[in-house]
Amino acid sequence: MSTDERWMHHEDSGARCSVPPGWSSLAIAGAGVAAVEPARGRRFQASLVLTVVDNGGLTFAQWQARTDRMLPLVLDDYELVDLRHCRFAGHPGGQRLSRHRAADGRLLMLHQWFCAPDGVGVTLTSTCDVPSYARIDALAHRCAARLQLAGQSPDPLAPSPPAISRVPGRPSAPCVPPAPA
Repeated sequence: MSTDERWMHHEDSGARCSVPPGWSSLAIAGAGVAAVEPARGRRFQASLVLTVVDNGGLTFAQWQARTDRMLPLVLDDYELVDLRHCRFAGHPGGQRLSRHRAADGRLLMLHQWFCAPDGVGVTLTSTCDVPSYARIDALAHRCAARLQLAGQSPDPLAPSPPAISRVPGRPSAPCVPPAPA
């Protein structure tokens, strides 16, 4: 961990996640905290959003089934690209890669990492436009690998979550961890 590394903190839960250099953090009323990349003209600003919510007694499988039903209802032209199980923040969890359209018609990529320790749903969501996907997803993977829940200490040897490298319109690639930075 470098000395200039910045973190966004979910105050209610104590969870925290590293923020890419130069990104700004902001609170989201009622649910989480976000970081956005610096503005670059008219390009879409990529974001990372950390949410921590009570799952209302739902099991992990029920919570994710509900999420899978909800996403196509709230995101225009939603398409699930990949969904898989993996460990996240030291707990059984998963990853979801999908795409949808922004209100201005731009095609966006959404990559989520999620787990539900003790009935609390923890999700890290990265959203960016398709042309920025490779660059932003590499940054998001580093942040996902460093996410800490309350009471956890950083584990410098923790492996990154496996990379999902399929983009709509391109052939699928095997799931492999990113190369060490």
